[in-house]
Amino acid sequence: MFDPNRQFAGDRVFKGDSDYLEALFVLMDLKLFGGASPRLRYRGLSDGQKAEIWEEMISSRTETSLKAGFIPALENAAIRAGGPPVLRMCLAYLLRIALEPGYEFDAARELGKESLSLADLFRLFDPSGEEREASDLFRSLQNARESLELLFPQLRKRDMINGLTPVMDERLCAILTGNAEQERLPLEMRRLSGGENADAADVHTIDLLRRREADMPPELVVLWGPEGSGKENAVREAAEAAGKKAVLLPLKEPGPGEEDPDYPMYPDVLMLLRECVLTGSVPVISGLEKLPARKLRRFSEKLREKALPYFHTVYLLKDTEEIPDDFPEAFYYRMPELRTADRIRLWTEQPGLEEVPEESLTALANTFALTAGQIKKAALQAVRLSGPEHPVTEDLLYQVCYALLGHPLRQHTQRIRSPFTWDDLKMAPADKALLMDLCRSVRNRHIVMQEWGFERKVPYGSGITGLFSGPPGTGKTMAAQVIANELHMELYKIDLSQLIDKYVGETEKNIRRVFDEAKKSNSVLFFDEADAIFNKRLEAGNSNERFANIESSLLLQCIEEYEGVALLATNNMAAIDAAFLRRFRYYLSFKEPDEAIRREIWSSVFPKSAPLKDEVDFGELAHIFSFTGAIIKNVALQAAYLAADRGSAIGLLEIMVAVRRELEKNHRMLTREEMGSLGYLFPEVNAWNRETKRL
Repeated sequence: MFDPNRQFAGDRVFKGDSDYLEALFVLMDLKLFGGASPRLRYRGLSDGQKAEIWEEMISSRTETSLKAGFIPALENAAIRAGGPPVLRMCLAYLLRIALEPGYEFDAARELGKESLSLADLFRLFDPSGEEREASDLFRSLQNARESLELLFPQLRKRDMINGLTPVMDERLCAILTGNAEQERLPLEMRRLSGGENADAADVHTIDLLRRREADMPPELVVLWGPEGSGKENAVREAAEAAGKKAVLLPLKEPGPGEEDPDYPMYPDVLMLLRECVLTGSVPVISGLEKLPARKLRRFSEKLREKALPYFHTVYLLKDTEEIPDDFPEAFYYRMPELRTADRIRLWTEQPGLEEVPEESLTALANTFALTAGQIKKAALQAVRLSGPEHPVTEDLLYQVCYALLGHPLRQHTQRIRSPFTWDDLKMAPADKALLMDLCRSVRNRHIVMQEWGFERKVPYGSGITGLFSGPPGTGKTMAAQVIANELHMELYKIDLSQLIDKYVGETEKNIRRVFDEAKKSNSVLFFDEADAIFNKRLEAGNSNERFANIESSLLLQCIEEYEGVALLATNNMAAIDAAFLRRFRYYLSFKEPDEAIRREIWSSVFPKSAPLKDEVDFGELAHIFSFTGAIIKNVALQAAYLAADRGSAIGLLEIMVAVRRELEKNHRMLTREEMGSLGYLFPEVNAWNRETKRL
């Protein structure tokens, strides 16, 4: 450097941050050591430099630089942090002692001190500081406290900051020297960026956030929705539309010794706020679902106090499907769910799924209401599990999707697994055709509701509902199992008696919980014994009857709003209120099988590998006994055990003994007359004793 009067005219733009800092460091040397310091000669300056001239020169050059479009990083940080003008020189001093550790010792020795505190710096660099009374200096420091706490979060719990010398961390040094982009962010912060793998956020969401940013007062904005629903991408695109970057900090549960009664993870959040203030970024906080509600309420109060003076919007992201209410007076926005057509498109775009048939991917999109992030994760997991030499199969994709969702329907439900197919379901062709139509409705729902626009005419109730009635053992449960297998869905049987709770309001919570969890996977919900809650509505003469009506109405409402498959079964159709029937899309009355269907059941109930004697005539058995499918299955299974115990093939004697025992369950006796043409076996059946036979 040279004499400022000759070399640095006031209208000259700073060449960069190093040029600006060099000028501040010269001014600092003049303030501390005077105009004849060896430090000035080392910089090529002549003796006799005046601090006042350098102050005017720096002020003039800074103004010129700003007009030319260049703002030095330290100047920018001081402007953004606020506070009095003396704060610039204080920051320059703290930066210098961080860059030149020996400088602090020389400066303090020059003033006859061990170190220079904030009060010393304010007195030294404020032009009127030396003439100020101690009370005025204290007041000036207190006025700058908010800015100082922003820049140095470690000061936040100190009652007296006058005698302190803050320590400048690496990140603040990088920001003040103009190296913020080159240095990594502290802690677990990261900049939200796009790229090839980023999902395009919902256009309406982006537009809403942009308008909110422009037209609404400063506030906290809570974006909520399931994981992978595009919250980060929506914030990123909204910030980019405003010419800013977004910086994300994931909150985590405080570890041992980190608990802060006022503010969960307070230091980390303050570091985020400092980062965003000084770099002009948008603060984004995620991981709120990991903290209890009592902490989040206190958190919101502190966040408003610390952040809203600097930011128009602070984004809070919460992975939840339940309506949050942790932040009073915040703006809540639920991330929109993907339409089925969008899910189909995403599935077909995933690398590694090229050999999966398009109809299978369409079925996946109809079955699982996954977010964009979850679809990517499921596809990647399936590709990894299948290996490089094997194509991804449809079954593997279903397994991965259910594993991703975590099988949420554990409480109040029982998952039913079975291998049953259409061939196992023996019923009238017309009845089976209705069940097949039900399955086709699930597969084609996106065409009818979205492509053809019926969702505008039917704003709710896009799910598929069915009511099965009929005597026990006529195939209602098997039909539900076949439907679930056909759709590659998991089947959960809900026992309504377990949902009903004696405490007021608990039944409603249980019902809501089941449907909220089922929504994640569009599982098939099978409500057995539906008449237990869908009984005829009472006149509500007392509180119990009134609550029973509320429960049945709530269950019906949830079924109508459920977008998956909900099936109900009852053995007592007469007990169900007729007003409920119109609310179900499909209704099927299961009748006791006629002789032809009974013959089919008898012939299919025995596996091909089971040994049967030639004497067994399925047509004769179907003609003699008017059994339901469930009873025929029980008879066949018990006869097989009897034959296995005797070490022989399954014959008519074992079947008749099993028939007798099945009738005895219902307090009926097997007579010779009932056995018809097989009555000749009556004496052997009547005398049957397993232990005697074995002996």
